[in-house]
Amino acid sequence: MTHQRIATALIVAMSMCSVRLGAQAPNANKALVKPTADPAALDDTARAFTQVDLIGGNRNAWMTTAGLRLGGGTIFGSYAWTTVDRAYGLGYARPIAQRDLGFLGSIGTGLDLYGAYDIDKWTGYNERAVRLAIPLSIRWGSPSRLSLSPFIAPYAELGRAGLEQGDCVYTAPSCTNPYRVGPGQTREAGLGAGAELTAWHVSLNFGLRNLWMRRDALYSDQASLGIRVRF
Repeated sequence: MTHQRIATALIVAMSMCSVRLGAQAPNANKALVKPTADPAALDDTARAFTQVDLIGGNRNAWMTTAGLRLGGGTIFGSYAWTTVDRAYGLGYARPIAQRDLGFLGSIGTGLDLYGAYDIDKWTGYNERAVRLAIPLSIRWGSPSRLSLSPFIAPYAELGRAGLEQGDCVYTAPSCTNPYRVGPGQTREAGLGAGAELTAWHVSLNFGLRNLWMRRDALYSDQASLGIRVRF
């Protein structure tokens, strides 16, 4: 089976999984501060990179990421921080298949596997999770010069987190209804999206965690805007 057929099968399977799990359990894990697949899974020719992101939505976090090419892919690590959180991540991303469409540009797909561990000073429970994403992109231009590459990325994730149980009706000095935060399993699937605008060794990256997530869901508006320097 060719790489193109493997990539097509993966995208179809991940999309079906996204629809099913996204409808059943929209419960994102906040350890995964990095919203979507890394651009190294698209068609990145860099030997190494470093990046700084602002994560918006309910987090308002900063994140730094650094990666190094390893074989046909890139291994990368991340560190994110807010006033009460510190999150550490490790991932591996690589292109699977690309195809030149002539003047229409080129299309490609890749694989992004990412895990993270969050130290939460507020709840006292440290979240952890792993996510698999299969991005599909179209690129206009050259990744080593000027180019624009929007992408979508079906994904599925699984983890553990401190989950809220009960509703807090606050009457000073604390909640009066039965309410606590206890450990539980989180699982989520959806369709991430993003775009990369490159200019030689510098790129501007935008990412959106889930196009299908409800607006009132936890971290539903999580998005990132970052600058990457490639070496």
